[in-house]
Amino acid sequence: MIDLLPCVEVPKPEPLTVSLPFGGELRSMIDISQGPPTDCALAHSLMLQLTPMLASMACVFKILNVVAALKDFVSNPLNPTNAGKVADAIGDMTGCLDIVLGPCPIVAMVRDILKLILAYINCMIEAVESLLNFQLGIDLNAANGNPVLLDTLICAQNNANASMESLNQGMQGIQPLMQLVNMCLSIVGQDEIVLPDMSASTPTAAELLEGADPLEPVKAVRDVLQTALEVLEKVPC
Repeated sequence: MIDLLPCVEVPKPEPLTVSLPFGGELRSMIDISQGPPTDCALAHSLMLQLTPMLASMACVFKILNVVAALKDFVSNPLNPTNAGKVADAIGDMTGCLDIVLGPCPIVAMVRDILKLILAYINCMIEAVESLLNFQLGIDLNAANGNPVLLDTLICAQNNANASMESLNQGMQGIQPLMQLVNMCLSIVGQDEIVLPDMSASTPTAAELLEGADPLEPVKAVRDVLQTALEVLEKVPC
């Protein structure tokens, strides 16, 4: 009796999201450099996004607090409590009034975000190409008559497919960032960035042998972002 080698399957955790009050959402990011993703890793990546996001929205919430206090005051101006709420809310917002954002700080921020996204995409492309080359080298026919080797190769091929799915999910994490980028660009009068379809199917070895490039959608996104970055770098600031 031949003992088969155990197959350790790559986990497929579901992405985590946090809805934002003004539209859009934060999505957990997959760090492919740390190996197969886990639920803890995804939760940690989302926490790293959420903390600075909430900090950056502090002034927005203070302004909304003033609006809410004004609404109560207009509804019942004779109530001294409502007038006190308006004064307190405005006092809490005073520090935010010192922040005057011109186009240059916003453009600089967008440029930095685009550079970060491009670095992330290039990393993804390198990792996927490595997986595809590994998958292409798996020859199940070579294990004919050897159940132990066949089981090992099937496990490796399944894990390669699972890793491809995780990498494709990682690309979805770019979408919330692009929503923020386009919102900032519209504020300073710049054209929004329209990305091509980012979907990518898991390739087969036969498709690769025929010369198909399954990473073409991702590379198209990279090219569009690179062009947009070059345009923003010419904005005089």
